Amino acid sequence: MLTKLALSAIVLFVAIAGYYLGQDVSMKEQLSIFEGLRNTSAIIFGVMGAWLAILHPSSLKKIFSKEGGSISKSDRATINLLLSPIIISTFILLIVLIVPLLVAVSRKIPMLVQYYSIFRGYIVFCIGGADNSSNMDVDTYVGSK
Repeated sequence: MLTKLALSAIVLFVAIAGYYLGQDVSMKEQLSIFEGLRNTSAIIFGVMGAWLAILHPSSLKKIFSKEGGSISKSDRATINLLLSPIIISTFILLIVLIVPLLVAVSRKIPMLVQYYSIFRGYIVFCIGGADNSSNMDVDTYVGSK
């Protein structure tokens, strides 16, 4: 519990620092970083999903079935290890796919010009805090029985 709290505090610190320091990073630089994040997250998402499907096909069926099912504790621990990177990659992909669209739209709205540095900081804040999504586990999807 203490390590999870410490990890959450570190992630929050990185996110807040990213907000303040990210305000000075140009959007052009951020978009090139997003390109690398998008590619890396997509690869991680695909590889971890394939591992999950190969190593635990029956458990995966139970997770996504309507009636659910009982998954052994050892399988549950392994699935949690494989599911965490998938969830983190999903959040990062969501951010890096939506941000360029929002940037393009916001450039057409003149009254948002004064807030560009705040938006740039917020974008870095979101990426810095994306790792905190790893607190989810298989119990979120399948209740322990």
